[in-house]
Amino acid sequence: MKTLRKMTANTSTKLSILLLSILIASFTIYQLNQESQDIIGIWKSDDTPEWKLEFKNTGTCFWYYTGEPTKEFTYSIETTTPQCNQNVPIGDKFSYLKLVDNSNQEQWCYEIFGLDQTGMQIRLLGRSKSMFFTKQ
Repeated sequence: MKTLRKMTANTSTKLSILLLSILIASFTIYQLNQESQDIIGIWKSDDTPEWKLEFKNTGTCFWYYTGEPTKEFTYSIETTTPQCNQNVPIGDKFSYLKLVDNSNQEQWCYEIFGLDQTGMQIRLLGRSKSMFFTKQ
């Protein structure tokens, strides 16, 4: 009888851990999907009004400065490490914007501190200052 109770307790613990893992994974996937949707559109820099970023749902990002497209990037939102050859924290609270320059394959990686339908706060990896953008 004691063996049966011990097996039931172990099974319950394993089941609880499995369910918690599934819940965390589901939240992370939802958050990543939400960020992928929220980033679509034109974003104006709060510090440099002449600078705009336009994210298309095709995975393309255009950098505009004073109204002219200056660079074209392929972008992705990721939750893995490393990013741009730097080890970064991972987990359900961390996501990263990766831009790859279509002309020379140079990579730019940003930690996403905040992203919703009206505002975006990102920080270039290796730098301490955040950049703020407002959706147009």
